[in-house]
Amino acid sequence: MPKRTKDQRRKDRKDRKATKRRVVYHPDGSKTIPLSPEALRAFEMQIEEFKRRFGREPRPNDPLFFDPDLPASMGPVPLQRVKLDLLREQMVESMRARGVDPAFLYTFEKMDGLLVTEENHHLISPEDRAEWDRHVGGYRRAHPNETPADAPAYLPAMEEEWTPDDVDHLITNPIYAGAGPYPAIVGEDLWIACAARFIQEEGVPAFMANFVGHLSDLFGSRPPPPDLILKTKEIAAGIEPVALARFALDLTRKLFKDEDAESVE
Repeated sequence: MPKRTKDQRRKDRKDRKATKRRVVYHPDGSKTIPLSPEALRAFEMQIEEFKRRFGREPRPNDPLFFDPDLPASMGPVPLQRVKLDLLREQMVESMRARGVDPAFLYTFEKMDGLLVTEENHHLISPEDRAEWDRHVGGYRRAHPNETPADAPAYLPAMEEEWTPDDVDHLITNPIYAGAGPYPAIVGEDLWIACAARFIQEEGVPAFMANFVGHLSDLFGSRPPPPDLILKTKEIAAGIEPVALARFALDLTRKLFKDEDAESVE
């Protein structure tokens, strides 16, 4: 996901303002809610992944965010609750690393993954907004030193798009394809294709530097032994990009499996 230009971000802000004026309320009590530019791009990408995996357009009752670990022959299956919980934990850690207000993180978890922002608050029901305000206010009263007195009521808009480093992190880290105990955020084939393209464009050394760094982060005080890393780098220098990406994914899964076996012993 390349960094968006200033003109593109300005257009997105303009579209978001227009979005607020396009919520349509229907006589039956339902409403049509337009998507922000960022959300629209995310849905478009997911629709393309759905079509690539199942060979057809999504139908009205299909889960757009399907379980990527199950075979395509089973059709689109909704993500299991346990995977959604793990995914939400990853989101919390990511937001915490970016310095998001702890009151918002607390409320996000209390409300089962609802995130109210300056961009979407007008789309949230009055009941949910009231509950959001109650949790945020309660947390701030209980922890007055964690947020300033003039802190906003909703998560501020993110002016900056992902940086190149953010993209490199996603493309070179196999956990996003479901390695280990983590739920897959992207399908295995899609992750391998993106990683292979990264290898072609940036080179094997750049990919391996990122990949080895991820292994060290993932396994903390028990990183893979140096001789295994050296052997991995030697193997990486002599195989094609797609094979290297698949090798990195398989190696990560094996390391997690070995760690689980050692913990049982």
